[in-house]
Amino acid sequence: MKRKVIRKYQRMNTTGTGLIEIERFKKCSKTFVIKNNKKYTDYNLFFSYILDKLVSKLKKLSLNTSIKFNINVDTVYERSVTHDIQNMAFKTSNILACNSSDFTSLLKKILTKESEFIAKGSGWSLVSIDGLQLRTNLVNPLKGTIINVRNEDVYCFKYSILSKYDERSNKSRFNQKYFNFLEKKSVLNFKSIDFPTPIKQIKKFERLNDVSVNIYSLNNKNNIFPLNISNIERKNHFDLFLFNNDKTSHYCYIKDFSRFIRSQKTKNCNKLIICKIYFTTFGNKPYKSKLWGKAGLVKHKQMCDKNELGKPIMFEEGKDDEFIYFKSYKKTNRILFVIYADFECILKPKQTNEFNINNEKSKISKTYVTHLHEIMSYGFYEKVDNNSISEKLLQQFRIPMKVIIYRDKDSTKKFVENVIDIGRKINNIYETNVPMIPLTEKEEKQYQKTKICEKCSLSLK
Repeated sequence: MKRKVIRKYQRMNTTGTGLIEIERFKKCSKTFVIKNNKKYTDYNLFFSYILDKLVSKLKKLSLNTSIKFNINVDTVYERSVTHDIQNMAFKTSNILACNSSDFTSLLKKILTKESEFIAKGSGWSLVSIDGLQLRTNLVNPLKGTIINVRNEDVYCFKYSILSKYDERSNKSRFNQKYFNFLEKKSVLNFKSIDFPTPIKQIKKFERLNDVSVNIYSLNNKNNIFPLNISNIERKNHFDLFLFNNDKTSHYCYIKDFSRFIRSQKTKNCNKLIICKIYFTTFGNKPYKSKLWGKAGLVKHKQMCDKNELGKPIMFEEGKDDEFIYFKSYKKTNRILFVIYADFECILKPKQTNEFNINNEKSKISKTYVTHLHEIMSYGFYEKVDNNSISEKLLQQFRIPMKVIIYRDKDSTKKFVENVIDIGRKINNIYETNVPMIPLTEKEEKQYQKTKICEKCSLSLK
């Protein structure tokens, strides 16, 4: 099947707005075009005009799969002396569509190519920017991450293990003599296991060769999950991928585990450090509040190694009464008044006769009281949300704003009286109706447009 070539005049004659699909090849490649309807003759202005549309289209296309893309800018140049007209197309190389895709660098590449074109011949000036082509191609996320030896016998487990030692450029090509050589070179014992190799014999292979082997596979939703994880990762370690269906199964060697899992965990192109059991990711950017880097992975493994391998299963369908929902929305409101209190006590030893009585009881309970805490003083401070409660109200109801300290024999009684008194004053503030500050025009529009409660996320009817 030959690919149809669409000329520039055909692209410019397409009707519609935004990015228009003009070509599709074998369901794996698409070409879109967006015309310069604003007639911009400045690259920066043109890119600012199309950037949002470009990003939106790429996010939509890469939602359920991985894609690579490049851009092609159609332009017209004129030589000022001879009035020669030249159609030019500046294009970029393919890059992976992800959250960290740098569109600014794409513009710089286009400007660099334009500068190189102008430097080749004097007198060229830009007449028009006609439009931009967006070309996308589907990408297999497993390509380049696994070595799939194309054998026709039942020894795929052996070949996938030996692929770690393969130094050829085309590692997927099967050569029996070469793999016999690799088997001798690796000094691994394959004689004690069956072929095809069942999962339950992996442990046997590990014990005989002092190696560790992890097996990964795909679930019904084409998500990668750990099928068999070694208890201890040895110095000589192998990560294998198992293709499995109702009829056959096939082992492959995973040569880049980070890249193997990355597309499932994030759209970010940066290299990640990944836990091989739970696929927890650790970036290389330092964090104060969470684990990061290789040190973070080491600490994480101290916890996750204690747990058995499991596969979490969540409810997908069911009645509302089978699910737990958060309903205490009132507890999400900010507390306007908080009291912080502290007590100072005197340790008083118990009398001798009381001590002896308790000592007799200790033969049963094995504990006894030797001293009593007697409150001698207290201090408390009332913290108020000044953004919600005005100073005028605090003064009106005599809410203390400084630290209160009291020291005497009746400290306990006095503390309870003070707290009850402040509680009554706070209750009076809550019962006071204060006129609401009028909404601004912007706030009023936002209020009228609101259809969902910001607290419970339910529809306002």
